[in-house]
Amino acid sequence: MADRVRIRRGLTGDQLRALSHPLRLRMLEVLREGPATASALGRRLGESSGATSYHLRALAKAGVVEEDERGSKRERWWRRVDSFTLVSRALPEELDPADRATIDAALARIDAFFLDRDDEALRRWSDQRDSLGREWQDASMLGNWPVLATPAEVKALWTLVITEIDKLRRSAADAPEGAAEVHVSLRVLPTPEP
Repeated sequence: MADRVRIRRGLTGDQLRALSHPLRLRMLEVLREGPATASALGRRLGESSGATSYHLRALAKAGVVEEDERGSKRERWWRRVDSFTLVSRALPEELDPADRATIDAALARIDAFFLDRDDEALRRWSDQRDSLGREWQDASMLGNWPVLATPAEVKALWTLVITEIDKLRRSAADAPEGAAEVHVSLRVLPTPEP
């Protein structure tokens, strides 16, 4: 898999629209672990294979997933094109208003997906933190800090953090003993004046 590591930093409008469906984002998360069939994705995500097959074809049309060589005429396997996809807010200035509105709507749906995931992870952690072992309680962290920074400094900050996070994005087989799934969330947002 190491030879397939590729980070995509920008997405086309079609790719953003394809990614703006919550099930497609969940499917990409599962495909991060390795290639899978529509049936396997359906079982893992509690969806029908018809639904996952439909969404895989939409992701393939947008160039986000592709067929894996282990597929056959009877069973199609799919894999991510990139190991890491960063959804950028940098839009070309020459976009016409209709395209900009469509892309803004897709970005809003993607943002809502991640905010919902963060809310759910925080709720579960809050409800269960007392039952976590002392080591996991000590490793957990919440915090926020207002800072004064330029756009270039902000990009450098989240690029550094994402680079470190990506080092921990590995399969269960590659993780050290004692590793468990951890929800890592990063928000780097300018604070508009009231």
